[in-house]
Amino acid sequence: MIKDLFLLAIKNIKARKLRNSLTILGIVIGIAAIITLITMSQGLESSVTEQFEKIGANRIFVMAKGGSAFQLGSGLTDDDVKILGFINELEWITPYTTKQTVITFGREKELLTIWGVPYNKIKERWESFGLNIDKGRYPKKSETYAAVIGAQLAQEGFAREIRINNNIEIEEKKFTVVGIFEEIGTPEDDNIIYINGETAQEIFNKENDFSFIDLTVKSAYDPSTIANKIERRLRQSRGIKGSDDADFEVVTPEQLLGQMRSVLLIIQVILISIAAIALIVGAIGIANAMFTSVLERTREIGVMKAVGATQQTIKYAFLIEAGIIGGIGGSIGTLIGAGVALVIGEGLKSAGYSFFSITLSPWLLLSGIIFGLVIGGVSGLIPAYKASQKHPIEALRQ
Repeated sequence: MIKDLFLLAIKNIKARKLRNSLTILGIVIGIAAIITLITMSQGLESSVTEQFEKIGANRIFVMAKGGSAFQLGSGLTDDDVKILGFINELEWITPYTTKQTVITFGREKELLTIWGVPYNKIKERWESFGLNIDKGRYPKKSETYAAVIGAQLAQEGFAREIRINNNIEIEEKKFTVVGIFEEIGTPEDDNIIYINGETAQEIFNKENDFSFIDLTVKSAYDPSTIANKIERRLRQSRGIKGSDDADFEVVTPEQLLGQMRSVLLIIQVILISIAAIALIVGAIGIANAMFTSVLERTREIGVMKAVGATQQTIKYAFLIEAGIIGGIGGSIGTLIGAGVALVIGEGLKSAGYSFFSITLSPWLLLSGIIFGLVIGGVSGLIPAYKASQKHPIEALRQ
């Protein structure tokens, strides 16, 4: 019985190819959009999480108020660094001075961000952060005008490749490139330029002014507990009492990751809500097609009832047809959505975001197909019920 109803549904779908193709298209667009967006957001979340894991859970960042992981402020001083130096639980205290300025190489100029960092024990500092030199060497503490740059900047930043011992010009000062980092996987990191922190403060007129301070907690201690201790010490040293707002922020990678995930969730909900509109349109299309089919096949329904078909059989016939339409749309949409996600992922890697990875979840792909079947079935409920309620004699008269 079910097999016969299935074959009948296939026959009816083929008989109305254009109408059903347009109906299926609505489901395809909705499912494809949702699969693409969910796959991309999952890939982005896992990639960001992986990057934060590389940063290390034992890191703490002190930023000036108004600064963030994406937009650095200023206002931290040597006094803050000295106060932090008295906290024994900290292994490394690394203050940074940053500024966006024009870089000159040969006759070309580019606007880039410069990072000034202390050069004492720089090899140990950078290796603890996961930064490794691919070409050249680590700068020496005494080198005032030595620079280390990212892999992408060296290879693609200018028309001519920057090589070891080439000179670049920053604020009308010549710096010798002594090292080039291994590729990290993000354009921001792979286009970075590090110079001596004292030199950066001098040429940028930012003496005793840091953009943020990077802290590494010793393995035996809990970073969250130490972060609270850091905030108390800095508030005391600045004379900030009670609940008064501080002019600095102390954040951990977990907090930054939590903020990032919240933003990603909001974006994901908004985008999927927009894509759901296409699904609603597709569902309405299926319902409309099935209502039209019921009207066109009124006499056929009457014949089926006259030869013994029950209301349940008629209902199943239309439900199966609607489900097949939804299933076809869901299957095609799932394949297209997965393909689009993979293409976008490769495009992002080509653009320099090599850290970004797309993983197709079998459960998500299966869910896309099932979702199409469910949408089709639900959309066909009312038309199927209307068809099952037709009186055989009245149906035959039409």
